[in-house]
Amino acid sequence: MNIAFVGKGGVGKTTLAALAINWAAERYPDREILAVDADPACTLHYALGLREPATVGTKVEETKHVLDTGRGVPTGMTRGEWLREALGDLIVPVHTLRDGVDLLAMGRTEGRGCYCSVNYVLRSTLDAIMGEYHLVVMDTAAGMEHASRRTSDRLDHLFVVAQPTEASLGVARRILKTAEDVELEVGRAHLALNVVDAAEPWQQLRGVTGDLPPVAMCVPRDEGLREAWAKGNLVGLAGPAVEALEPVLERLVAL
Repeated sequence: MNIAFVGKGGVGKTTLAALAINWAAERYPDREILAVDADPACTLHYALGLREPATVGTKVEETKHVLDTGRGVPTGMTRGEWLREALGDLIVPVHTLRDGVDLLAMGRTEGRGCYCSVNYVLRSTLDAIMGEYHLVVMDTAAGMEHASRRTSDRLDHLFVVAQPTEASLGVARRILKTAEDVELEVGRAHLALNVVDAAEPWQQLRGVTGDLPPVAMCVPRDEGLREAWAKGNLVGLAGPAVEALEPVLERLVAL
């Protein structure tokens, strides 16, 4: 199963993705889980209490000439197989959680020059890597660049994270339009309203979402998150945000 959190920068998609990874690691102790940081800013590792990892983008830049030409790939091995081995070193165990939970950071995957052939090999290689896990949780770039580059072909659940403001909801609409334009296959799309004032009525929030997907969760403002980010670790966090997120995941994510 593949799920992704997308939204305008600063709305809390990395926070919700990290909390979802925490939940899945505890809820399914015998399942293999891959956390994918598809945001070039690469902050998911902070939320998981890890050091900054090497990225797929850096590895692709280092090996672009090989992926473009095939020169340097051992006889009998495809470029995809060679890249799979190269990327294997970038998969970081999330030791702050448990065995069987890994992190893969994408970074910036394109520099100067044409990356068409490289992206084709990269996409198929990433698909193969992700296919080895029971659950893949993606924290994506603010503009959903991973979708426009087609580095993932299907998402079972797309959580569009927004704060209850017109600007944030407007970005959410554009993200969904991007997904539609690039023909990204999405099982179900959901709206996750984040940093919501506890006094704000649920019915009122529903009224401002318009043509967006149904509100799947309404995550309240949680000062504990601010403190956890300051310490650089959201692992094991409890509080209002977790209480709002977990029932939704319990209903939607079955491994």
